[in-house]
Amino acid sequence: MGGIIGGGSNAKQQKAVGSLQFQTAQQGGVIPLIYGTTRVSPNLIEYDDFKATPASSQGGVGKGGGGGKGGGQQYKYSASVIMGLCQGPITGIGTVWWDKNIGMLSSLPAAVYLGSDSQAPDPYWQTNHPAKALGYSGTASAVANNYAMGNTATLPNFSFEVHGLFSSSGTNGLDANPAAIITDFLTNPRYGAGFPPRNLGDLGLYSTYCQAAGIMLSPLLDTQQEAQQHISDIVKITNSAIVWSGGLLKIIPYGDQMISGNGTVYAPNTTPIYSLGDDDFIVQESSVGTNSGLTPGGDALRSGSGPITGGFSDDPVHITRSTPADANNSIQLECLDRSNNYNTSIVEAFDQAAIDLYGVRRESSFKARAIVDPVSVGPIVAQLLLQRALLFRNSYTFKLGWKYCLLEPMDLVQITDARLGALVLTVRITAVEEDDEGTLSITAEDFFWWLLYGAPVSEPVWSRLCPELELASRYC
Repeated sequence: MGGIIGGGSNAKQQKAVGSLQFQTAQQGGVIPLIYGTTRVSPNLIEYDDFKATPASSQGGVGKGGGGGKGGGQQYKYSASVIMGLCQGPITGIGTVWWDKNIGMLSSLPAAVYLGSDSQAPDPYWQTNHPAKALGYSGTASAVANNYAMGNTATLPNFSFEVHGLFSSSGTNGLDANPAAIITDFLTNPRYGAGFPPRNLGDLGLYSTYCQAAGIMLSPLLDTQQEAQQHISDIVKITNSAIVWSGGLLKIIPYGDQMISGNGTVYAPNTTPIYSLGDDDFIVQESSVGTNSGLTPGGDALRSGSGPITGGFSDDPVHITRSTPADANNSIQLECLDRSNNYNTSIVEAFDQAAIDLYGVRRESSFKARAIVDPVSVGPIVAQLLLQRALLFRNSYTFKLGWKYCLLEPMDLVQITDARLGALVLTVRITAVEEDDEGTLSITAEDFFWWLLYGAPVSEPVWSRLCPELELASRYC
């Protein structure tokens, strides 16, 4: 203080900062949930022992060798901090980033607690700050005691590579199998969505498909969002569909060909459940039965009283086909790149033939940050999304009676319609709606498995449904 009020140097003295400055300290925020391995920034949850220690200083030298302005008292700062990482238990910490530095945890004077149940408090805090010594059970945390911050009272911008939940369930020992992610996310009694385990169907086929195809993910769930949206994003990335049927939530892959890889074999279901013809479809209402208030889908049909005849003018099967000029021919995924410090990376798949014909057709980039391997996983996902955008443009709609009530989305059926020119055409059901009378309105899409292995298709329907023969053969 003598330098401030006394003679000697007239340099302006630096005042010590009175409190710690930090990047994030949010109360009531979301505790991140990490599956697989990804990068996360911590949240400061407690600090103490903030100190500003005077450091040696050297005054400036003015003109003529006399004492001049400059220099002044400097301070070194330190503090003990506890940083919350994510929901535990995790399996470990990989790379650590702080400001412009990159290293391992051993490079920092810090300890990591994995977030197990009944986790004990840090010994230093238990001894020196018993009133604040909490174990933070179930929360992974990093503790740095008397951490030296240099001449600024600001914590570095820390971030940690966390080996989170199910990081060993994938094929590379880092990412997680999507089936394990969804099962835990829905049913975990602590942080799950509260979904009853008894209502979750068998995800074995889905797990096999993801493993065989090499689609492994590492999502970081750190924002408030509906559980169904989290699940929907994962299912879209993995080329699958969610089905609720018979009181069970099922996830069924769209994959229609056998895949062998990563120590497992995926064998798709390619067997149609029914072969439907003109006698099975329900068409426009006729005048028959109107005196008793019956319709073709009503009690008369369900009681088996015989076929309903009358002035039918509608087709039993309707096909809606989008123009190839409107189909997306370029898909971009916004992924993270583990090999590049988890920075954003764009993965693109495109069809040059379609671009040459119709120009670039692209939606905004799809955020798929659960993908952190843009070399192995990203191209697979982008290509699958591109194929569905280019090829699945036919929508089939027809109505069936009550005896087909066991049909559900993702089931396969064969349809035959002489007027349409379809002969045992295999389609995949995508939606089933039932009205008050038990009539089922079915929506279906193409099932391209038959192009290589399936039942025959007549020439008229082939020319209508897949005129881009070269394009279809390339993808199917």
